[in-house]
Amino acid sequence: MPLLTDDCEQTNQVWNGCADVQLSAAAVPGIITRTVRTVRELTAALADSSIDHILVAEGSYKLGARLNITRAVVIEAAVPGKVVLDGQRKCGVLHIEVTTANAAVRLIGLTFTKGSTTYGG
Repeated sequence: MPLLTDDCEQTNQVWNGCADVQLSAAAVPGIITRTVRTVRELTAALADSSIDHILVAEGSYKLGARLNITRAVVIEAAVPGKVVLDGQRKCGVLHIEVTTANAAVRLIGLTFTKGSTTYGG
């Protein structure tokens, strides 16, 4: 995931005016990144407030319960478009409820499928 300065802008996947300042979150000192390969690892990483950046390995992740995000975090596919979070028509896939001011949740390169809830999708 590129980290940008305030004067950088993304247009059609081209970063204008800041090509030399793009850094992977994993390469930035102080950013804690965890790579996950299972639903259990993903759930644990979301619960661990010390982790800033979750890198999800390629694959399909069949969920038995929805993933809950309650804090600022980046969840990124290791290979964009090759990570599928699958609710199996049994549960919602993702619920985001962050109450901290200015907390950002970034989802990068993930595919969501077959989520199911009683109210909404």
